[in-house]
Amino acid sequence: MIAQEKPRTVKSDGIQNTVSFGIKQEGIAHIFNVLRNQLYTDKVTAVIREYSTNAADAHIEAGCPDRPIEVTLPSRFNLQFKIRDFGPALADSEIHDVYAFYGESTKRNTNAQTGMLGIGSKSAFAYGDNFVINSYIGGKKHTHNAFIDDTQVGQIAKLSEEDTNEEDGLEIVIPVAQRDVDEFSEKAKILFRYFKVKPIVNGEQYEYEQEALYSGNGWRWLDQEASRYSRGEAVVVMGNIGYPIDADQLKFESDSPLPNFACANLVLECPIGDLEISASREGLQYTDLTIKSILEKLNDAADEITEQIAIEFDGCESLWQAKVLAAELFRYDGKLYSVQSLAKKKVHHKGKPIGEQNVDIDTDAQEAGLQVHQYNKSHRGHRKVTGSDAYRIQAGATAKLVWNEEHHRRGILKKMVKQVEEENLTPYVFTFHKTVSESKKKAIIKKLGFIEDDFTMLDTLPEIQLDSQYAYAASGSGNKKHAQKVFSYKGADGLARWGNPQSAYWSHATVDLSTDKILYVVLERFQYESSGGFARDSRYLQGDLDSIKDNRLLRSYRKQGKVAVHGIKAKEKGKFEKNDNAILLWDALKTEVAKKIESLDVADELANVEALKNVNCAWERLAEYRMKFNKEDSVLVNFLEQVAIAKEQKLDWESTDNKKVKGKLRQFAIDLGIELKIGKATLNSKLTEVLDKTYPMLPLIENHLGHWGWSHDKDDKEANVIAPIVSYVDMIDKTHSLAG
Repeated sequence: MIAQEKPRTVKSDGIQNTVSFGIKQEGIAHIFNVLRNQLYTDKVTAVIREYSTNAADAHIEAGCPDRPIEVTLPSRFNLQFKIRDFGPALADSEIHDVYAFYGESTKRNTNAQTGMLGIGSKSAFAYGDNFVINSYIGGKKHTHNAFIDDTQVGQIAKLSEEDTNEEDGLEIVIPVAQRDVDEFSEKAKILFRYFKVKPIVNGEQYEYEQEALYSGNGWRWLDQEASRYSRGEAVVVMGNIGYPIDADQLKFESDSPLPNFACANLVLECPIGDLEISASREGLQYTDLTIKSILEKLNDAADEITEQIAIEFDGCESLWQAKVLAAELFRYDGKLYSVQSLAKKKVHHKGKPIGEQNVDIDTDAQEAGLQVHQYNKSHRGHRKVTGSDAYRIQAGATAKLVWNEEHHRRGILKKMVKQVEEENLTPYVFTFHKTVSESKKKAIIKKLGFIEDDFTMLDTLPEIQLDSQYAYAASGSGNKKHAQKVFSYKGADGLARWGNPQSAYWSHATVDLSTDKILYVVLERFQYESSGGFARDSRYLQGDLDSIKDNRLLRSYRKQGKVAVHGIKAKEKGKFEKNDNAILLWDALKTEVAKKIESLDVADELANVEALKNVNCAWERLAEYRMKFNKEDSVLVNFLEQVAIAKEQKLDWESTDNKKVKGKLRQFAIDLGIELKIGKATLNSKLTEVLDKTYPMLPLIENHLGHWGWSHDKDDKEANVIAPIVSYVDMIDKTHSLAG
């Protein structure tokens, strides 16, 4: 390797006498001892590294760079470490010149070979007191022994010369202590994994699988499990040797994402001569040249890997697929966790950011008739798998989206158990209210970021028999309550909120459909089917019945001050549907709620509520103080008066507090699929365009003052918020009056 020359900065003008640095004879033994025993911190690795790279250099010099060198690792039966190459052999005189003199090297004028210091060929002395050099040349084997004599300087002695059929080349033989046999083997494996041409070790081609997930010009991103948790250091390879990169030495900008990128998954490759190394070759010298070369390589690798990742995301057909891919790659234990800060700028789905690695089932989707249930392993009770309402879907390889083409969840658990228990998946079952049209379903799913191909149809999934899996008692097994078909609702009063079996809310009942007029709900494992066709815990039915009572609905079905409801097993549903005396609770409620809303004649109120959605919140807050403005008959005051009225109407229609009857009716209407009629609004939301032109600073002033002023007490509001706003309005009104 060509050494980097440092520029001379000292001028020699005016110097009269000089003395050159040197080593006196009596100091040679000391210097040699330093080079042998104090240069290397890891002496075993030094021996393997120096002689194996020298052997690889010999193959480059001989014009056979793709030929493997041969390595014999020591064993309990053969305590010798050997390195054999098939490059140019050395004559006796050349061996004496190379091995007897420190600092001698034939590789300083080329970057095709690694060596240059003239020290590595003596590295065996860092480990022991002697080593053997076998030079095969012209059909002869020349054997020399290098050893440390009494002078501590060392000598080379020729031991023998004999005929041989071996190919020309060089072999280094180093005696190994028995205690170090395993250490040589382990450290050789670590060192050789970066060799471009893997050596033949103990007669077999050395193999070290390093799967590259991504690669490019001079870099590889490896699939290394351990590095995902303890990031470790990136490695830069030069001349077959991997050098750990100390990121702290590279002087990154404070906001640079590159320090995270420079982790143990990353392997960079540099041509020989691009980096400066220490004399021991155990690490890098962080000179300007080294830092510049590594930073250039890091930046190039970062650009290339983000481009490759972006292409992967381009192949995602839906936002959900992009979120799943992002979760797999960028989560804490993901293969690209350390790259996410780099990739965020370039990773998109159809030009838009991917966002969080989850999907929230927003209120709009729920109110439009979508219910999602998540199934997981249960850790208590007799059930091994349980379902629960899901409002957030976590993306990942284990998430499975299931489309329920029915409008109920009866029998779904039979299919979910196999998915959870055997496939280790987390299914999310999407069920729509039966009143939702196909076009509406598609619009909701699209808005959430899904496409049809993201889902598995429920009817395609296999099911199991729950009796054996869940130890449920079959009919006639002795559990009398489970064998009954009709029940009356006991209510939730006096029962703990959590932990009750579903059957605790029901008691056995007998009805005569020829004479008894009843309301009923359908039961599945003692959960009731809600108005949307979803199975719900029976404790929630109490809240529905309380709301019905508070809103004075279904009076004819009350008993002892409560709405009387029966529950029937799903298999009895057909019998009750055909009987005029049995009315499904939700059908009866739908008829009565629709009549009550119609009797209130509130179409115009609802129109005002809708119109208020298009009014800036600043105008809503100003409506509270409309009477502070001087002209009560002005357009501004009249508009704010209408806003104030609409706000009250909105409170009536959107609050589900029991005191707000209209709010409860609205919620019933949503749950029951009743379409509310919208009339003509008295609030003209388009008037804001005129007012914005007349008082252009008003919303800005209100926003500026209001972000803190509205939270203060009344007097502070008057002084700090309302007074400046009123002054501004007065000024504009006077200006317009003078102009008129």
